[in-house]
Amino acid sequence: MEKELTLREVFMMFQQLTNIINKNYKGVKFNYALSKTISKLDRELEEVRKVAKPSPQYEAYQQRIAIARSKGDEEEIKKIEEEFKEVKEEYEKQMKEVDQMMDETKVKIDIHQINLKDIPEDIEGKDLLYLEYNGFILED
Repeated sequence: MEKELTLREVFMMFQQLTNIINKNYKGVKFNYALSKTISKLDRELEEVRKVAKPSPQYEAYQQRIAIARSKGDEEEIKKIEEEFKEVKEEYEKQMKEVDQMMDETKVKIDIHQINLKDIPEDIEGKDLLYLEYNGFILED
């Protein structure tokens, strides 16, 4: 089944399905279907990861701030904040662009559906509800 989703919805679905698969429910067909969809979602998120990757300058800022905070050196923190002011502003701009991308970019995802008979007997109600609500379950 094909669904059109924003990248934010793709990200949220990726997280939810990963949480479900990490519960180690039994059933090869069940886990295979989830794995197939997770792989598709992950591929769609690759571009977001590239765009969201911090610059080397911002990573240097993060490291220096972490060290200064661990030492409790407020004076050094202020100095670093001032030194990296433009780098921080550029990163904030970058994150706004990522946020916009997540809300405005739509993609089509082929959801690998699961037969109702292949749903594990011990599945938690909230997981079953999520799968049913999002069209993952094929009723016999």
